Amino acid sequence: MQVTVIMPTYNHERYVREAIESVFSQQVELELLIMDDGSTDGTRHAVWSALSAHPGRARFFAQERHRGACAVINDLLSRARGEYVALLNSDDRFCPHKLARQLAWMKAHPKVAACFTGVRLIGEKGGPYTGARPPFCGFTTRNRSRTQWLKTFFYEGNCLCHPSILARRERYTERFDERLCKLPDYDRWVRLCKREEIFVLPDQLLEFRVREGEKNASAKTPQTVSLIAQELPVVLDRFLDLTEEDALAVFGETGSEVERKFIAYREGLKLSPAGQQWGIRGLYGLLGDPAAAACLARQGFDGCALAALAAQCDPFGLLNVTARLYYADDRDRRRHALPFAEARSVPVGALEGGFCCVFPLLRKVAALRFDPAERPCRVRLTAARLRFSSGRTADILPLLRHNGRAEGEWVSFPHDDPSFTAVLPAQCRPESAEFEGELEF
Repeated sequence: MQVTVIMPTYNHERYVREAIESVFSQQVELELLIMDDGSTDGTRHAVWSALSAHPGRARFFAQERHRGACAVINDLLSRARGEYVALLNSDDRFCPHKLARQLAWMKAHPKVAACFTGVRLIGEKGGPYTGARPPFCGFTTRNRSRTQWLKTFFYEGNCLCHPSILARRERYTERFDERLCKLPDYDRWVRLCKREEIFVLPDQLLEFRVREGEKNASAKTPQTVSLIAQELPVVLDRFLDLTEEDALAVFGETGSEVERKFIAYREGLKLSPAGQQWGIRGLYGLLGDPAAAACLARQGFDGCALAALAAQCDPFGLLNVTARLYYADDRDRRRHALPFAEARSVPVGALEGGFCCVFPLLRKVAALRFDPAERPCRVRLTAARLRFSSGRTADILPLLRHNGRAEGEWVSFPHDDPSFTAVLPAQCRPESAEFEGELEF
C-alpha cells in the first residue's frame, strides 16, 4: 500500500462527500481511513453513502463519544498500513494529482520526512474564496532548513497547513498531544523538526475551506485566542532541550544546558504576552536552582537583572500600552502605496520612561511603520535599527519620518495614531527591527 489517507470527521454532513471523492480521484494506490468523532448531524449517513460507490477502498469507524481531533488522528495513525500517510480534514478537498505530485517528490528526496503543499482557499459552497485572506490562513510556501523552521516556529508560530501533509509513516510515529486543542499540529512540527527535514511544494494542491461565521477550528474567536495563549507555553517548552548546534542556529547563541535554557526563556520575552509569561516564569525557575543560579551569576544575571527584564514586559495586559510594527514588501513599495500589513505587536512595559522594542521579522521588507502607542504621547527615539542573522545591523533612524510635531529631540503626537515610517533604500530580509527611546503621556 502506497498511501494511507486519514480523515477525522465531526458534524461535516455538508462537506464530507466532497472530501471523500477528492481522495478517490487521486491517481495513486491508497486506502482511506475515516473516523466519525461522535457527530450529532447526518455525517455518518453521508459517509456511508459516499463510500458505497468505492467498495473495499476505505475503512470507516464511528464512535459515540466526541473525543477531539487529536484522539481521532492518533487512533487512525495506529491503524495505517501505507508506506506514506496523508491527512485530509472532512471539509477540505485534495486537488487532482496532489498525492501523485508529493509521492514523486518524496521518492526523489529520501532524506525528507514530510512534504507539505501550497493552499487554494475555497468558500462555504466550494467555489473560489473571494473575501479577505483570514489571519489563520497564513500558510507559507518558502522553504527552510530544519533549524530555520525551528527559528520560524519560535518567533512567528505555525505557518504550515496540516491537511496538506504527506509523511513517511516510519518517521512520523510520535502521537499528537491529546491535551492540546488549538496547537497540537504546531507542537508536532516543532518536535518533528528537532530531528527531521521537511519541505513545502509551492503548488496549490489542497483546497482549504474558509467557513462562514468563524466556524473553522483555527478561526480567531475569543475562545480560540484564549486557548492558544494557554497552550503556547507547552510548545515553547520544546525549545528547552535543543542541542548546542540547534540553539546556535535558532537563537544565535549557545552554551551549556543551563545557558541554552536561559537563552530560550530570555528570547521568550520578545514574543506575545503568553510567551513573555513563559519566559519570566522560566527565568524565575532557573534562579531557584542553586547550580543554575551560580552559572548565571557568573554571567551577571541575578534577581535584580530578572526584575529589570520583567519590568519591560506586560504579560497580563495590565498597562494597556502596546507598540506595533507594520511592514510593506517590495511590490507595495514600487506602487508607492505602502499598504502596511501588521507584523508584530509587543507590550512596551512599565512606561513612562525608557523602552526597547524588538520585533522579529524574518521576512522581506521594503518599508516599515513603527507605532509607539495607540494614544497621544511624546516620544524621543534614540535608536532604530535592523538586525540581520549575520549579526550585522543597519541604522534606520535617519530614514524615519513621523506624523507628529517636532519639539527638539522629542516628537509630540496629539492624536491616537502616532507613527514613524521608513522607506528602505532596497528590499531586505532582516531578522528583527529594534527601536529604543523614551515615552511620555
